Amino acid sequence: MNLIESRYFILNKLGQGGSGITYAAIDKETNQQVAIKALSLTGLDNWKKIELFEREAKILQQLDHPAIPQYIDYFQIETDSEVDFYIVQELACGQSLAHLISQGWIPEEKTVKDIAQQVLEILVYLQQLTPPVIHRDIKPQNIIYQPDTGKLSLVDFGAVQDTYHHTVMGSTVVGTFGYMAPEQFRGGAVLSTDLYGLGCTILFLLTAQSPADLPQKKLKIDFRKVVKVERNFANWIDKLIEPNIRQRFAKADDALQVLLDKKSLAEYSSNLIVKPRYSSITVRQQESELIINIPPPYKRKKVDLAFYYWLGWSIISILNRIAIFVSVIWIGKLYIFFWFYNVLFTKSKKISLLTQGIFISIFSLMIAFGYNFSIPSFSIWLLIIDLTFDIIFKHNFIKQLLFTTEAIYRKGHSVSIIRKLLKSSHKEIFHNQKIKDLPKAFLTTTEENWLRSEIEQFCS
Repeated sequence: MNLIESRYFILNKLGQGGSGITYAAIDKETNQQVAIKALSLTGLDNWKKIELFEREAKILQQLDHPAIPQYIDYFQIETDSEVDFYIVQELACGQSLAHLISQGWIPEEKTVKDIAQQVLEILVYLQQLTPPVIHRDIKPQNIIYQPDTGKLSLVDFGAVQDTYHHTVMGSTVVGTFGYMAPEQFRGGAVLSTDLYGLGCTILFLLTAQSPADLPQKKLKIDFRKVVKVERNFANWIDKLIEPNIRQRFAKADDALQVLLDKKSLAEYSSNLIVKPRYSSITVRQQESELIINIPPPYKRKKVDLAFYYWLGWSIISILNRIAIFVSVIWIGKLYIFFWFYNVLFTKSKKISLLTQGIFISIFSLMIAFGYNFSIPSFSIWLLIIDLTFDIIFKHNFIKQLLFTTEAIYRKGHSVSIIRKLLKSSHKEIFHNQKIKDLPKAFLTTTEENWLRSEIEQFCS
């Protein structure tokens, strides 16, 4: 079949892969050269390929970048015997980097840097979209280059993924062996996944070898024995191909700033953030959830110094309330009962604060009218200060002392905080908390940095 949809005349086959066959064609309506990607339902061994094909068409419609061939059309043709799907794009001028290297082309280091810069500029654009887009298959075959002009195009978005749909477990593993970041073998992808593919592509340009054939050291490509490039450039490549995503550049713009000498690599050379040895906090990933379990402070080896301040204040506060319970008439005893119940069992903080406010107001009015409670007046002031702290800090120490805390972070940046009373079925659940806020549980600075690293990695 040389004519598709009575409009596109096939010239020749450009390539064939797991997600279809790509043809060069002429659009008879515009006389423009186009690339047509075709996927046939006949003989399809995996229905996921259709989903990926449709996702590619959807994403391409949203893209507008001079180095990404312009989307033209998407359609399907059904006959009695088969169904074929088609994506039509502007034809990228040039040859793939893989083809050029196979023909003996040997790029200079300056040319390789220029190629890296252009690809990074495309990735910066993709990552600034809402939601960000991950190509997931950056490799020499998908970068079309024109040696005479130095311009390139990024093609084949068949593995593309927008991050709102990402799940760590259950995603289809897509990519090309030798250029796939380690997280892709687990079905995952983050913004820095494309940087790993770019790093491997650069190594291919410098060595004319597949990265899979290069020596490795501690699960990382050890390219320095076979590649002779300027030291800073080698260090920069090293950062791209870090197997651990926490040690890689987090996003394309970071890598681009260093490549252009606008920032120092040292700014991104922080050590891997790991769990402190003393911490009893546990973090586990379950399907599309990150679950953080925080024991109460008295069960942990180290806590923030603020814990000891609040411990002292809470002891004073509790002793003060015991004095009120012992000294005053039934209204004081009723207040202590409601305070205890609201602190430990009321799920609504507003109800707890409102109840305390009402009782303190009653006490103040009775004192104003000359009623003698047989307790010092500063006792009422302590109650007012305690209530003020509760309002300002949005935090009650006694709950943190007796409650275990569980924070659940979900894809899409939804967060739930669950506090459970020790040896009780009583729970408090707070939904839709801010993603940037960690639970108030007297975390040490090291624990906070570690947990934020875990959360950023999960949500990126």
